[in-house]
Amino acid sequence: HLIEGLSFKPPNATANYVLETRYTTYQAESGNRFDPVSSRVIRFRLADHGFLESSSVRLALTIQNKGDQPITPCGQTMSLFRRARLFAASQLIEDRTELATETAITDRLKDSLRRMNDSIEQHPHDAFNANTFTQIGAGKSRRLIAPSCFGTLNQDKWIPLHLVSGGLIVEFELDDADTAFNETTVSYEITDVKIFATLHTIDSALANSYASHVLKGNPLHLHYSWVVSSRHLVNGSSFSISLVRGFTRLKQCFIVFVKNGDK
Repeated sequence: HLIEGLSFKPPNATANYVLETRYTTYQAESGNRFDPVSSRVIRFRLADHGFLESSSVRLALTIQNKGDQPITPCGQTMSLFRRARLFAASQLIEDRTELATETAITDRLKDSLRRMNDSIEQHPHDAFNANTFTQIGAGKSRRLIAPSCFGTLNQDKWIPLHLVSGGLIVEFELDDADTAFNETTVSYEITDVKIFATLHTIDSALANSYASHVLKGNPLHLHYSWVVSSRHLVNGSSFSISLVRGFTRLKQCFIVFVKNGDK
């Protein structure tokens, strides 16, 4: 018998709105073998009759070093990708560009303990909170599991997939082979690509109220953070950059200078 303070069973007066919770795996629609040369785009379709727990979405893949020398990652999982896009009902919701650069910046700004915790499922650090990662040996592979890079899939609201025509379409485009590694002439292949997610089936009366709300033309509001990246060529000592975006408010701004020829 659990001590009362350790029992998290809901009281009897609690309404049972969630009837079922399922852990679902989505396979890539565009195949199961990808590389930066012949097959760059990885595409998923997230469709279901239930509610998607947005923050539960995880991308899993296996990366294999096809070369005859070890390769050293210079960033975490999302640094493999140049671009990521999210569609809902054929409408573009998020378009993440310069993803490799952004991933490197945001990873280094994390708390040290969180960085180490994230590295357990991704590239392990050489040392505590280091900016260097363990190598992948020649002919060896590594399993990587990472959260989604989309703000829509990193907020606390559940998404009613049955009300999204055609479901959510998730696309990841691989960057050049050398981008995510310190070495040049890197050759790797990505296999066994999946998306893991938690889905909930809720009470029919509550589900019908959501459907009725949407059918009347009313919106379902989702508030999330989004990152917009742009690249500019600077030729002189002084320059100006103009950016216009239709966001509610600016949260943070990062300016990164990269020397020509550097990563």
